[in-house]
Amino acid sequence: MKIAKEPWWQAAGAIVSVVGVVIAVVALPDGDAASKEDMVRTPTSSPLPTSPAPMADLLASPTPSVTPAPLPGIVCQNGPGNNNTNNCGLLPPQSIGKISYEFGYTLFAWFDGSRERVPTPRRGEIRTSDCDDWDDWLTHTPRLYVVDPVIDFGLEGNYADNVVISKVEAKIFERSRLPASAGTLVKCLFGGGSNEFYNVSVDTLTRKTTVEELEAGSSTGRRPYSMPPGSISLSDGGHSGVRILVESPMGFMYEGSVIVTASINGKSQNYEIGSREEPFRWATPPQAEEMEPDFVAWNGTKKSWVKNYYPYD
Repeated sequence: MKIAKEPWWQAAGAIVSVVGVVIAVVALPDGDAASKEDMVRTPTSSPLPTSPAPMADLLASPTPSVTPAPLPGIVCQNGPGNNNTNNCGLLPPQSIGKISYEFGYTLFAWFDGSRERVPTPRRGEIRTSDCDDWDDWLTHTPRLYVVDPVIDFGLEGNYADNVVISKVEAKIFERSRLPASAGTLVKCLFGGGSNEFYNVSVDTLTRKTTVEELEAGSSTGRRPYSMPPGSISLSDGGHSGVRILVESPMGFMYEGSVIVTASINGKSQNYEIGSREEPFRWATPPQAEEMEPDFVAWNGTKKSWVKNYYPYD
């Protein structure tokens, strides 16, 4: 699926031609002959012709060119020669094309260890019980794995920008089976998610990526398309949200990266979340699929992890 409308603007033309004919008639005032003779003999910087020029000669003389003052946002160029033509066109708007991302709807994280050994955040690393404040801590704390990771991308631009996401893929550097008994679910999101315009599903088992355009105000959308060749394009201006979901087989811990291939006005703008030096970690524990799993949550008042804690109880 590719939604793209090429940006364009309509040039405006203006042709201005002015022809001026001026006929001056000078009448001498009544008076004596000497005064009239003196006035005739007095030199002038522009003596009157003894006989008027034929109208054809006047019309054949070069006519002046008048250039109108351009309106704001309009640039004009004069054409060559006489009877100049002013070619005026609208200036293209300044680009505001932008792509940003953040971790999205993260309900659980998985700690590879017992509840008593879940790391205590340093001051300021977690300000509330919501995952929005946890991104950096979750992705930089060893032995913590995001469960069913979600990454939200935002595309912004004006009507002349073309902002495109053409490919999303996941690379796995290491995969290990979850221990049968050890491990702790860490809950950090209490509340609902946000609505995006597109869902991109990355299947690490089949190595296929699909994109689905969502209906307005709904969590369901049109039939998914393979990506590539499908792509997501913002070419009408405004903002569009893209939610990337990483899907992997149950019962494993993963280390790898998510790579997003994008461009802004034809210029490559690619993103890699995770690297071999600092891998992106995610897990698929079966416990997360249970209706009421045991977990620990951060109590901001006690500054500690509390089993099955709900901040709004």
